[in-house]
Amino acid sequence: MMVEEQNYEFSNSQNDLLAKVSTRMNFVGWAFVLLGIFLIARQIFTPDLNLLIIIIGFLNLLIGFSTKKAAQSFKLIVDTQGNDMQHLMNALSSFLRIYNIQFWSIIIVIVLLSLFFIFISSMMIINK
Repeated sequence: MMVEEQNYEFSNSQNDLLAKVSTRMNFVGWAFVLLGIFLIARQIFTPDLNLLIIIIGFLNLLIGFSTKKAAQSFKLIVDTQGNDMQHLMNALSSFLRIYNIQFWSIIIVIVLLSLFFIFISSMMIINK
């Protein structure tokens, strides 16, 4: 005897909330993408190239595209039937990508700042 897998479907009120989340996320995703493009383009066409600004621009692009991907998955929950849980898991995977980017960026900044302060402290000791 075959057991059919039951697919969970969100209610209409839940779909309304997910549609609003998707719309806002899509807007925010585009804002990050445009900011990333602006930062990168500005640095490429500027005589004094700043690698840090280009890296920040690429991080904005990554976060923007991941946000847009999550927004698309939330929209698919609303627009389709039969795959709500899979679309929700796809959205959560996109969120994880966003938070991984932010997590590792913070870790790198903390390490670099620590190294900078250690270097400055050692230079002050040497110069005494």
